[in-house]
Amino acid sequence: MRYKSFTAPISIGLVTFASLWGCSNTSANLPRISAGERDEYHAVGLKSEIEDSNSLIGPDPESIALKVFPPFKDQSVKETVTSENAANNQKIVFITRTGLKDDSVQAIRYRADFEPYGADLKQWRLIWAGRQYRCQSGRGSQNWSSNLCS
Repeated sequence: MRYKSFTAPISIGLVTFASLWGCSNTSANLPRISAGERDEYHAVGLKSEIEDSNSLIGPDPESIALKVFPPFKDQSVKETVTSENAANNQKIVFITRTGLKDDSVQAIRYRADFEPYGADLKQWRLIWAGRQYRCQSGRGSQNWSSNLCS
Protein backbone atom coordinates (compact mmCIF):
# COMPACT_ATOMS: atom_id res chain seq x y z
CA MET A 1 0.00 0.00 0.00
CA ARG A 2 1.39 3.38 -0.97
CA TYR A 3 0.71 6.49 1.04
CA LYS A 4 0.36 9.87 -0.58
CA SER A 5 2.47 12.58 0.94
CA PHE A 6 0.86 15.81 2.01
CA THR A 7 2.84 19.02 2.14
CA ALA A 8 1.34 22.06 3.72
CA PRO A 9 2.73 25.58 3.19
CA ILE A 10 3.41 25.83 6.92
CA SER A 11 5.91 22.97 6.73
CA ILE A 12 7.97 24.87 4.16
CA GLY A 13 8.01 27.87 6.49
CA LEU A 14 9.19 25.72 9.40
CA VAL A 15 11.94 24.13 7.33
CA THR A 16 13.09 27.56 6.13
CA PHE A 17 12.96 28.90 9.70
CA ALA A 18 14.93 25.94 11.00
CA SER A 19 17.58 26.24 8.29
CA LEU A 20 18.02 29.95 8.99
CA TRP A 21 18.76 29.19 12.62
CA GLY A 22 21.30 26.48 11.79
CA CYS A 23 19.04 23.54 12.49
CA SER A 24 19.27 20.60 10.19
CA ASN A 25 17.08 17.65 9.46
CA THR A 26 19.42 14.86 10.56
CA SER A 27 17.03 12.18 9.36
CA ALA A 28 17.14 13.43 5.77
CA ASN A 29 20.04 11.13 4.87
CA LEU A 30 18.86 8.16 6.89
CA PRO A 31 16.96 5.27 5.34
CA ARG A 32 13.24 5.16 5.97
CA ILE A 33 11.71 1.96 7.23
CA SER A 34 9.39 0.94 4.44
CA ALA A 35 6.79 -1.77 4.14
CA GLY A 36 8.50 -2.89 0.93
CA GLU A 37 11.67 -3.81 2.82
CA ARG A 38 9.61 -5.68 5.37
CA ASP A 39 7.90 -7.65 2.59
CA GLU A 40 11.23 -9.41 2.07
CA TYR A 41 10.92 -10.90 5.59
CA HIS A 42 8.59 -13.44 7.16
CA ALA A 43 6.88 -11.33 9.86
CA VAL A 44 7.14 -12.43 13.48
CA GLY A 45 3.94 -11.92 15.47
CA LEU A 46 5.14 -9.82 18.39
CA LYS A 47 2.10 -10.59 20.50
CA SER A 48 1.62 -14.22 19.48
CA GLU A 49 5.23 -15.42 19.31
CA ILE A 50 6.82 -13.43 22.14
CA GLU A 51 5.63 -14.39 25.61
CA ASP A 52 6.99 -11.51 27.70
CA SER A 53 5.87 -8.15 26.29
CA ASN A 54 8.17 -6.38 28.77
CA SER A 55 11.09 -7.81 26.79
CA LEU A 56 10.07 -5.55 23.88
CA ILE A 57 11.12 -2.35 25.70
CA GLY A 58 14.51 -1.38 27.10
CA PRO A 59 17.51 0.95 26.88
CA ASP A 60 19.46 -0.98 24.22
CA PRO A 61 17.89 -2.21 20.94
CA GLU A 62 20.56 -4.88 20.32
CA SER A 63 20.00 -6.39 23.78
CA ILE A 64 16.25 -6.43 23.23
CA ALA A 65 16.67 -8.14 19.86
CA LEU A 66 18.91 -10.79 21.43
CA LYS A 67 16.31 -11.45 24.15
CA VAL A 68 13.59 -11.84 21.53
CA PHE A 69 15.83 -14.01 19.30
CA PRO A 70 18.15 -15.74 21.79
CA PRO A 71 21.40 -17.29 20.55
CA PHE A 72 21.44 -20.94 19.53
CA LYS A 73 23.04 -23.33 22.00
CA ASP A 74 25.18 -24.80 19.24
CA GLN A 75 28.56 -23.08 19.60
CA SER A 76 29.46 -23.72 15.94
CA VAL A 77 26.80 -21.27 14.74
CA LYS A 78 28.36 -17.93 13.81
CA GLU A 79 26.33 -14.93 14.97
CA THR A 80 26.67 -11.34 13.78
CA VAL A 81 24.68 -8.46 15.29
CA THR A 82 24.58 -5.12 13.49
CA SER A 83 22.38 -2.05 13.71
CA GLU A 84 21.69 1.01 11.65
CA ASN A 85 19.88 4.25 12.26
CA ALA A 86 16.76 4.96 10.26
CA ALA A 87 14.61 8.05 9.75
CA ASN A 88 12.43 9.40 12.57
CA ASN A 89 15.06 8.37 15.15
CA GLN A 90 14.24 4.73 14.56
CA LYS A 91 16.80 1.93 14.65
CA ILE A 92 17.04 -1.39 12.81
CA VAL A 93 18.89 -4.35 14.33
CA PHE A 94 19.98 -7.35 12.25
CA ILE A 95 21.00 -10.68 13.76
CA THR A 96 22.54 -13.10 11.27
CA ARG A 97 23.26 -16.70 12.18
CA THR A 98 25.19 -18.88 9.74
CA GLY A 99 26.56 -22.41 9.76
CA LEU A 100 23.36 -23.98 11.06
CA LYS A 101 23.45 -27.75 11.41
CA ASP A 102 20.15 -28.22 9.63
CA ASP A 103 19.47 -30.26 6.52
CA SER A 104 17.39 -27.51 4.91
CA VAL A 105 18.33 -24.11 6.45
CA GLN A 106 21.88 -22.85 5.97
CA ALA A 107 21.40 -19.46 7.67
CA ILE A 108 18.76 -17.27 9.25
CA ARG A 109 18.61 -13.50 9.54
CA TYR A 110 16.36 -11.57 11.92
CA ARG A 111 15.36 -7.95 11.54
CA ALA A 112 14.01 -5.91 14.45
CA ASP A 113 12.69 -2.34 14.01
CA PHE A 114 12.70 -0.03 17.03
CA GLU A 115 11.35 3.39 17.89
CA PRO A 116 12.18 5.69 20.84
CA TYR A 117 9.82 5.11 23.76
CA GLY A 118 8.89 6.62 27.11
CA ALA A 119 8.32 10.10 28.44
CA ASP A 120 12.00 10.99 27.96
CA LEU A 121 12.41 8.83 24.80
CA LYS A 122 15.46 7.15 26.35
CA GLN A 123 13.96 3.68 26.01
CA TRP A 124 13.47 1.69 22.81
CA ARG A 125 10.38 -0.29 21.83
CA LEU A 126 10.36 -3.13 19.34
CA ILE A 127 7.66 -2.29 16.80
CA TRP A 128 8.20 -4.94 14.11
CA ALA A 129 10.27 -8.07 13.61
CA GLY A 130 10.84 -10.52 10.81
CA ARG A 131 13.12 -13.30 9.64
CA GLN A 132 14.70 -14.48 6.41
CA TYR A 133 16.20 -17.80 5.41
CA ARG A 134 19.02 -18.94 3.18
CA CYS A 135 18.60 -22.59 2.27
CA GLN A 136 21.00 -25.47 1.80
CA SER A 137 21.76 -26.34 -1.82
CA GLY A 138 18.74 -27.96 -3.47
CA ARG A 139 16.43 -27.05 -0.56
CA GLY A 140 15.25 -23.60 -1.68
CA SER A 141 16.64 -20.11 -2.27
CA GLN A 142 20.39 -19.60 -1.98
CA ASN A 143 19.69 -15.89 -1.44
CA TRP A 144 17.98 -14.33 1.56
CA SER A 145 14.26 -14.99 1.28
CA SER A 146 11.09 -14.97 3.37
CA ASN A 147 10.23 -18.38 1.88
CA LEU A 148 10.75 -21.40 4.10
CA CYS A 149 13.29 -23.96 2.99
CA SER A 150 12.05 -27.41 1.94
